[in-house]
Amino acid sequence: MKKITFILTLLSALLLTSCSSLNPAEKQQVLKLKSLGIQEDSLGTKSPAAAGALNLLPGGGNFYLGQTGPAIGNLLFWPVSAVWGVPQAIMDAKTINTKETVAYYNYNPEGKKEIARREGMTETNSPANSDSELEKLKKDLELMKLKNEIRDEIKNEVRYETMKNR
Repeated sequence: MKKITFILTLLSALLLTSCSSLNPAEKQQVLKLKSLGIQEDSLGTKSPAAAGALNLLPGGGNFYLGQTGPAIGNLLFWPVSAVWGVPQAIMDAKTINTKETVAYYNYNPEGKKEIARREGMTETNSPANSDSELEKLKKDLELMKLKNEIRDEIKNEVRYETMKNR
């Protein structure tokens, strides 16, 4: 009877202390952000170190992360829950930060603008950028020609003055 109670207690503890995870769409968005040079958890507000340290207390890290179910589970099985609760809170804080970053770049207008700007920097052949890039290159070429003409004129005048003084 004691073994069954122990096993049921252990199973209920594992069910109550579940970890946060990313869904497939979020994982794909993380890969896109990384390809654009954006760190996956750059906009997160939860400190993994604080979450881990707070989970040394009964469920403190999970309460900090807003995870009431896991917090209660860790509270019920404390001090043993600190063994799995500390690393779980650290991983969950990182996952929550990643979710916040993904949400920002998916739904916030400023985040969407940043994605579009960075995509524009990597896709120079896109129709929106090709005309403006071509115009900029033409202007740069014209400026280079003018600079070369001015340099050549100055060289010629210096040569003329040098020959005249001899």
